[in-house]
Amino acid sequence: MRVRQQQILDLASGYPTLPISGFFSSLKTQATAEVLHALSANAHKTYKSEIGLAEAALLTRLAFVLGLDSKQHSLQTAITGSIAISRILTALIELSRDRGKSGVHLITASPFFDLPILLADEIRGFRRSTVFRNLPEGRLPFDKLREVLNTTRIDEMAVILVASPDNPTGSVWSAREISSLRAICASTNAILFVDHCFLLAGVQTPFSVPAVWECCEDNCEWVSIWDTGKTLALGGEKIAVTISNSKELNKKIKQALEVVQFELPLNTLLLFSKIFADEHWKDEVHRLHEVCVRNYNRLSRTNLGQCCIYKPEGSTLVLVELRNKHEKGASEVFEGNGVGVISGRPFFCPGHNSPALIRISLARDDDYFCEALEKLTVALKDC
Repeated sequence: MRVRQQQILDLASGYPTLPISGFFSSLKTQATAEVLHALSANAHKTYKSEIGLAEAALLTRLAFVLGLDSKQHSLQTAITGSIAISRILTALIELSRDRGKSGVHLITASPFFDLPILLADEIRGFRRSTVFRNLPEGRLPFDKLREVLNTTRIDEMAVILVASPDNPTGSVWSAREISSLRAICASTNAILFVDHCFLLAGVQTPFSVPAVWECCEDNCEWVSIWDTGKTLALGGEKIAVTISNSKELNKKIKQALEVVQFELPLNTLLLFSKIFADEHWKDEVHRLHEVCVRNYNRLSRTNLGQCCIYKPEGSTLVLVELRNKHEKGASEVFEGNGVGVISGRPFFCPGHNSPALIRISLARDDDYFCEALEKLTVALKDC
């Protein structure tokens, strides 16, 4: 007798998983057709030059969409946000050496999304410090931040890494708080690194999250990332953009990208150029926003027993604190009940007495989320 394997409904991924709209499908078809035409009609032109022209056009449109000043802010494309983070970290090490330093003092929070921390630990030259914060607040306490910043050695370059909207807490930094961070960095010659991946889409209203480049100008050097994959539901098609006000740092990022990254495919560059040339993309972002709000409301109305839901200010994710004070075996319990989630433990500094948390995605189709929520409710009774 064959046992039927239970389907696992995925609420773990940080990227939106929604049906691709007719608008996006049409633009993907147009982009593919233009690539085929360009390759046949312009055989005398090199593929690389075609990519260069398409990338320049895309960056010009993205600068307009994000409200950037092309004279002050430098943009570069990366295949994914993960590659962008990796290359920025490498660029920071190279920049520190150019400035006569032996390494980088990287200051992050706990909890904080684990990828940049894991990458930094693999790159020689980083010394990490952690500022602990209490949940559900997601911001760094400035007094503790200054204390840790003051431990930067004379042979180190200080870098403060934050995210807004934050992963995993969903908190959002206000314009005043970002300005305060910039002032701290400017007064200590530290570089501010801000992950803005959830900038435009999630439970927040699009364009309601202040960006580092919108806050008061000062002498602070900063670098940021924006990932279209968190904003537009394109079935995995995405690009990332690095943004900086430092020409010196941007040069290092460009060099670091060239080491590991092939050019973005021409059809990808053309697709996103078409998307951002049409104001209709804002409707798609609003659609994602509405889905996240509906699903959060469904979750908040569900009886989860003694579990606590941390209401996010931004992003497409939400944290749920489990009834038990440990997460051991929690993922297996959820998967055994047919729903996939992310354990909260990797977001905390090792050894930190963290609460038992799971992170779930709100960016799912309504019917899919409702079915997963039923399975989640059953699983929570066992956690």
